[in-house]
Amino acid sequence: VRMHTAMEAHIALATIQLSRYEADGTRAPALEAAARSTQVALRMSRCFVYGRAPALRLRGAIAWHRNRRGAAVRAWRKSIESAHALNTRYEVALTLLRRGRCLDSGADCEQGAALLAEMKVRPDSIPQ
Repeated sequence: VRMHTAMEAHIALATIQLSRYEADGTRAPALEAAARSTQVALRMSRCFVYGRAPALRLRGAIAWHRNRRGAAVRAWRKSIESAHALNTRYEVALTLLRRGRCLDSGADCEQGAALLAEMKVRPDSIPQ
């Protein structure tokens, strides 16, 4: 298995587990599974840098659900910085939307939606 494929699988698994947790908020094992997959993806992103931004976005969301607000904000900031460094505007937009929803920041949500619109992606097509 190629590293980028394995890392994408860990990011997808973490995303699914996080969605399961967010669906009802009572599935602590799902949040822990998401955290483990995210950690593996972050380690892999040392070699495959394109996975760093989504993994950091996930780390921020997990920290948010663990009531670690400062850690969440730092992870989202690093995700945006990483995405900017690689010129991956889609990842910037997704992180802005996630951060905006969690922090109730209209400015982040608007900026993320505007980036998606520039890329001809409808914001309502992005899973919450």
